[in-house]
Amino acid sequence: MFRIIAGFAEHDERVGASATIDVQRDTPPSPAEAERLIWPEIWDVTTRALGDGDWRPSLNWLDVIELRGG
Repeated sequence: MFRIIAGFAEHDERVGASATIDVQRDTPPSPAEAERLIWPEIWDVTTRALGDGDWRPSLNWLDVIELRGG
């Protein structure tokens, strides 16, 4: 299992936040795949914070962390 964490900002509103998801898989996602996987959560966090709107969040950083059991 891997945890994907992204920091992002909606610069027009001067709001920064992070988004986190866990993905169950045997191999780590590539950077491009991790970015694709995290975007839906970035949108969810943005709309929870700011409501519906024409937001344009930008990705500031992206981490992929392997979670080990036991």
